Amino acid sequence: MTQDVAGQYLHAEWCGQLYAEIFCKGGIQKIFSVLSYKTTICTWSKHASSGTFPVNRFDADHRFTAQDICDLHTLWLSPIYSWAGVYRSVDIGKGGFQFARARLIPNLMATLERDTLKKHTPCRPADDATLAFALAEVHAELILVHPFREGNGRLARLLTLMMALQAGLPPLDFNPMLGRGRRSYIGGIHVAMGRDYGPLAAVFKKIIARSKQRAAANTR
Repeated sequence: MTQDVAGQYLHAEWCGQLYAEIFCKGGIQKIFSVLSYKTTICTWSKHASSGTFPVNRFDADHRFTAQDICDLHTLWLSPIYSWAGVYRSVDIGKGGFQFARARLIPNLMATLERDTLKKHTPCRPADDATLAFALAEVHAELILVHPFREGNGRLARLLTLMMALQAGLPPLDFNPMLGRGRRSYIGGIHVAMGRDYGPLAAVFKKIIARSKQRAAANTR
């Protein structure tokens, strides 16, 4: 799919930026590395053209919901898994860390929508520290629930990226979560179990700073 063809779906200014930066320029590959860029574009476009997933749904004033998270997961993984967008029915963990019990997920996602997403979305322009805290809280709470069998981390990054665009930030560069920063990131998730989002907010503050530097360098 060419960028010109994709352009017909770019209705709102914010939606246009989202598509241009994530889809048309291939940034979605970095987040959703399991899927090919072509498959992701075509799947999104099929939903957009059929009206089942309107592209102007996620504008700058959109308040994200648990259903949005399910729909994004479906959009991404439905070509691969029949259970895409469906909450998991099995308990899972990683590296000795146990995520939320499967039977609790529907209520936990309802709480995430009612409390965290309602508080932080739509994400408005603010100072970097305030934005970093908002992104950290949303990201941590979604990761701790881990509602799906696959793709929770990348989906959580996509959600924070969309929030960042709502707030007028450039597309986020998540490299501070990788390499030597991975330990700080994982530590921040663990601490967030006690509703302390400070350590993870420090990681997101680095992400925001790096993203701004990259955006500034690209405009020179």
